[in-house]
Amino acid sequence: MGVPEYWVYDPEGWRGTEAAMLEGFRLAEGVFASIASEDGLWRSAVLEAEWGIGPPLYDGVDRYAPIRLLDPVTNKWYPLPKEQRLMIDAQAVQLDKQKAYIAELERRLGLGGAGSSDSPDAEHA
Repeated sequence: MGVPEYWVYDPEGWRGTEAAMLEGFRLAEGVFASIASEDGLWRSAVLEAEWGIGPPLYDGVDRYAPIRLLDPVTNKWYPLPKEQRLMIDAQAVQLDKQKAYIAELERRLGLGGAGSSDSPDAEHA
């Protein structure tokens, strides 16, 4: 079918205790050969990225470790969906604080909001 590489991720150990949690295979001369890891990372030639296994999702439980994708430019793990949600929520809280701060500064300066009679442009209308 022309698939140049494929990956098997088995966080629950369905393939047995001797099988790796993550394995990659690359097509070479018509045969799929195992992709060796380097320092716990596997390089995907197709994705031009590196895969790795993160820490377990639950304390004291070795399984359910998430597969992680490493950003080759920043050398940082891409966030998991739950981590993305937490980052977005934190950014929203920060944005609300900044908006409140700007509104307070405008109030102190007597600028008011857009269309307010307190704005300097309203005096000349």
